[in-house]
Amino acid sequence: MVRVLRVAVPTAVFLAMASVVGISIFNPFRILMPALPVDMDNLVVSGSKITMEAPHLSGYTTPDRRPYDLWAKTATQDLTDPDRVELTTLHSKVLMEDQITTVTLDARTGIFDNKLQTLNLHKDIFLQTSSGYEARLSQALSTWAKAQ
Repeated sequence: MVRVLRVAVPTAVFLAMASVVGISIFNPFRILMPALPVDMDNLVVSGSKITMEAPHLSGYTTPDRRPYDLWAKTATQDLTDPDRVELTTLHSKVLMEDQITTVTLDARTGIFDNKLQTLNLHKDIFLQTSSGYEARLSQALSTWAKAQ
């Protein structure tokens, strides 16, 4: 057994090192990279928190398929509470039930709860509709929830 291991262990180490060097030189995964939408330049990990710069979230609010868009300067998510995302300098656009009016929401900070599908806005909230109505809230809390 010792004779076999004297040859097998150095051979396994040599093959592992050769594989690492070969993969780093030839990079067989480069074929997949253009297809993957991964951009790590705007991602920062600090402790248990992940911060992303310029996030954009879009989707549909209800079964009647009304679209929404959400942009922010930064989004911070704590890995210990993955359902909650803290947003700064956010801008959101939502189509109302009449399928004509669009509401634009701006706020300095906000918290998006992915589990409850709610967006809590804080500090300097500005709401504007495409029909001309406006509302300004300074320190109040405003909640926009997905209608079910």
